[in-house]
Amino acid sequence: MMQRFSDELLASLKGKRCLVTGAAGMVGRHVVELLSEIGADVTPTDMRSVVGSTMLVADLRYFDLCERMTEGMDCVFHVAGLKGSAKDTSEHASRYFVPMLQMDTNILEACHLNKVPQVVFTSSIGAYAVGATALMEFDAFNGQPMDIPGWAKRMGDLQISLYCKEYGYNWAVVRLAHIYGPWDKFTEDAMFIPSLLARLKRGDKQIELLGTGTSERDFLYAEDTAEGIIRALIKGTKGDVVNLGSGKGFSIRKVAGIVNSFIPFHYRFNGLGQSYSHRVLDIHRAKKRLGWKPRTSLEDGLRRTWEWLKAQEGGG
Repeated sequence: MMQRFSDELLASLKGKRCLVTGAAGMVGRHVVELLSEIGADVTPTDMRSVVGSTMLVADLRYFDLCERMTEGMDCVFHVAGLKGSAKDTSEHASRYFVPMLQMDTNILEACHLNKVPQVVFTSSIGAYAVGATALMEFDAFNGQPMDIPGWAKRMGDLQISLYCKEYGYNWAVVRLAHIYGPWDKFTEDAMFIPSLLARLKRGDKQIELLGTGTSERDFLYAEDTAEGIIRALIKGTKGDVVNLGSGKGFSIRKVAGIVNSFIPFHYRFNGLGQSYSHRVLDIHRAKKRLGWKPRTSLEDGLRRTWEWLKAQEGGG
């Protein structure tokens, strides 16, 4: 993976003290892995512990703790968040919205008070307006966000933007597409890709899928996501939103077909509960400002994710 980074980027982070929040999650783990290969001095932290890890267990809802953790850090990667299915985030909205607001406000204010020079905040595609199809950064704060977690993420985006305008920071905001890959939450009530793979890992051969499968989504492999996040921190976005995605739309039916091309199973869409929607990120700003673009095709990413999942005891 080292060849992914230019000499300039490597030199800028080697030996630097880097705090990574949400380090037990899918994206956080990939960020920690890449930073470690670069030679950064990484402090991974999460609300949950990981067996065999030196991870710092910390609840970011407590400001004093956030302030202590960020003190003396050169870089903070705020990757922590709460992820759930559309059904779960709708039915239990406050369980997502309130903790996310608390964590984001605390860690970003702590970075400000401790004058951390390099900070990146990972936002979400859900922070874009509901019903929007052309998801471009200049529309980042227009309209009502797609969902409750999107509301919380947009508040973090705004907080970063205001700090940068008032204090001159070159902090970064990245809005992420639908991320998939190793270390995802592989349960039946998760997002589409991990939910489907979890059922296949369990041995299901006849699978009914919700809706018509025509809705299009922007999927990005977790390892490519981590690289984009690191590049964003190094280069900075001055509080501007930068999208990280594939820049391409894939229908849910297409994704199911790709998975079916290397895993034998039968599936049908039941036509219930979903109407057509199109959510694809424009990534021109990431290409121009960060020198970044995704390297992993959806086909390769799905295969690699499946091979990783099969190797995990108990399904990951």
